[in-house]
Amino acid sequence: MHRSIAKRVLGAGAVAMALAGFSPLAHGSLVVTLVPTSGSSGVLVNGNNVTINNVGDVVHFNVVGIVTGQDATPGNDGLQAAFGSIQADGNGLIGNFSSAGASTYNAVAPFNTTVQKGAVQDLNGDGGLDLGFKAGDASTNYVESRAGSVVPSTGNAISTSGGSSTFLIGTVDWTATSASGSTVAHWVPRASINTVWNEDGSATNSNGTANYTGGTGSTITAAPEPGSLALLGLGGLGLLLRRRRAM
Repeated sequence: MHRSIAKRVLGAGAVAMALAGFSPLAHGSLVVTLVPTSGSSGVLVNGNNVTINNVGDVVHFNVVGIVTGQDATPGNDGLQAAFGSIQADGNGLIGNFSSAGASTYNAVAPFNTTVQKGAVQDLNGDGGLDLGFKAGDASTNYVESRAGSVVPSTGNAISTSGGSSTFLIGTVDWTATSASGSTVAHWVPRASINTVWNEDGSATNSNGTANYTGGTGSTITAAPEPGSLALLGLGGLGLLLRRRRAM
């Protein structure tokens, strides 16, 4: 299982760091992102792109933390805690990170010593249910995965590549409540709460998001309905016939 997870995470980590402007030799950083792994019947996962077909389709995500130190030596890096929110920014496609009203987030050992599963609420006004906090919320509304101490990369990271260490910190499920358009599922860092990681052998505490980002996330798209495809095909056929008559 870890090998398949690692392959998906390596690609996600490279994309996240490239788009966020991070380089292993330029600046120490933590990137937390959502990596799709599988889904219910008919759901297609291709890297960070997911295609669903129907209302009720479920997408399974790994939540991973990617630590990059300035010396590009994963062996002296580590991770202890990450705080944030999990949300999907819908462009027509709506869904929930909840099941029967409860959060679907689950922390993975050893990042399950202290866990907050996140308040279930619409964080961006698109009608879907996200996990986490709004401005002014109680601190317990955030998503939290915390180990008892800093977890070293050696023997714990699911992959090390390009000077970075990737840790599996949790899993979460998203369920479609509509079947058209697209949405981007991603992690939003929590400012003003200490997120802790090790880089180059020493601890880094982040009270903001300067070196702690949510990566690029994953795009979920609803496949066109068969009727729509048929109409497109008829339209193309009609255009072809008109061109032939004109000739």
